[in-house]
Amino acid sequence: YKDIFSRVKDKDEIDYLRKKKIGVIGLGALGSVIAAELARSGVGNFVLIDFDKLEVQNIGRHDLTLKDLDKYKVAGVKEKIQDINPLAKCECYNFDVLDDYSFNLYNLLSCDLIISTIDNQEAKYAIDSTLIPAGKKVVYAGVFYNSVASYVIISDKKMTCFQCASNHMDMMAENKEIPDFSTMVPEDEKYTCGMPTFPGGSINTHTSALFTSKIVLNTLLGKRELDGRGYPFNMFLIGNERLYIEENLFFDGYMDVKKYVLPGNTGC
Repeated sequence: YKDIFSRVKDKDEIDYLRKKKIGVIGLGALGSVIAAELARSGVGNFVLIDFDKLEVQNIGRHDLTLKDLDKYKVAGVKEKIQDINPLAKCECYNFDVLDDYSFNLYNLLSCDLIISTIDNQEAKYAIDSTLIPAGKKVVYAGVFYNSVASYVIISDKKMTCFQCASNHMDMMAENKEIPDFSTMVPEDEKYTCGMPTFPGGSINTHTSALFTSKIVLNTLLGKRELDGRGYPFNMFLIGNERLYIEENLFFDGYMDVKKYVLPGNTGC
């Protein structure tokens, strides 16, 4: 362990992260990369949740490889984490959070921070309603259709929950303060996943995963970036290509990051 992290200058931070426990819900292209990067950063304890197995069509964007085919993703990611840091501890759960979610999600109450990369909106509300009242922070990350952009939202009791943040995003899209990403999905195409299917698209997805990992580390270490009023940013949009709202340029290309402080709704 000391050899693996021998080049890290701040030994106190490594010792601190080694004791932290992170929950990762959803171990696809985003979640698998985030888990591996947090292991490389010194996080020593994980709770991994995903009900799916790795399939061959996942390989082009996943952090696991062909040798992991037909494994449950939680098992494959656990092996990956322990290949990076053999002392890391992983609890693995193969379940859908919507199946008796209140019981299953109690496994995350021991975590210092939880990350969710799943697409299902109902599942996100289930995660929030179980964990946020208990004082937990949840970092949500996702990729919009065709990987044109991605988002990171930090949900907590003090600032805003995921549903309040989603409502603010809808209003911002209506007011053309941010792009309305839902209109980018072709009407004749069934939208089930925002992950890219074009050459190099996985680079955009993995960039979003790395950005999310950095936000998670800053949150754990008390280094969140603040706005001019002293409030921590709790929503980020990461552009992967030039994007206009009508005539106005919103994203100026790859890795153009917009930061926001979103308040909670009154009475939430």
